[in-house]
Amino acid sequence: MTRKMFAAMSAIGVVCVWMVAGSTARAQSGVINACVNRTNGQVRIVSAGEACRVPEVAVTWNAAGPAGATGATGATGATGAIGPTGPTGATGPTGAVGATGPTGATGPTGPTGETGATGATGPTGAAGVTGQAFFQVSQSSPFTPPNGSGVTLNPAGYTTITGMSLNVNVPAQSFVVVTSYGDVANNDGGAVRADVAVFIDNTFNFTVSAPRSLTVESNGFTPYGISFATALAPGVHNFSVRGQNYAGATAGVFGQTSPGLLTVTIVKQ
Repeated sequence: MTRKMFAAMSAIGVVCVWMVAGSTARAQSGVINACVNRTNGQVRIVSAGEACRVPEVAVTWNAAGPAGATGATGATGATGAIGPTGPTGATGPTGAVGATGPTGATGPTGPTGETGATGATGPTGAAGVTGQAFFQVSQSSPFTPPNGSGVTLNPAGYTTITGMSLNVNVPAQSFVVVTSYGDVANNDGGAVRADVAVFIDNTFNFTVSAPRSLTVESNGFTPYGISFATALAPGVHNFSVRGQNYAGATAGVFGQTSPGLLTVTIVKQ
């Protein structure tokens, strides 16, 4: 290489440095075009396609050199300041119900509380009803009733047997149980008919205490028994046992073998 060419290349190098620093418009295409004077080594930058003068020669070179090696990783920068708190997010959907937990242990018994003050006395309650009671009478002597009406269900034909009547005061909220026992004897030569019934206030209720119709053979006796319960209005009531003979036969004798008995029992409800 001649000294003139060396000088030309040096001049090109200087021009390249100048061009990279000060003429970015020429380097935008990526290629630099120039004309180098062969005589004095002067370099003239030209546009692409522009012809060189005599005694110039055209030269070109890339504006960017080859990529350099990757530099070393720089030191980690300082941590930046904490940014402001972001807005609260929307409420998420309700989660599924969890399984029931095990039963906890029983806690200790608390201390006994203080005794409270005595309460006021309450009002007096209503008076209670009279308790159970019974009343009883027995036949005082044998009794032969007169002839009756001959109709068992006709109260008018009956006569009270001796000693078989009593009055009882029946309280409210109660009922009575009535029982009567006895017999009828026959002193006649043939069979006789006699009726016996328990009367309440001079009559009897066929559906509650039906009369008993008895047949008594000659020189014999027939027992009877009557028992029933009924509710009555509060107050005093008469109870009696009455009998009648049939159609002119007067041989029926009440209580000849054993005296009759009448019992009235009051039962509270």
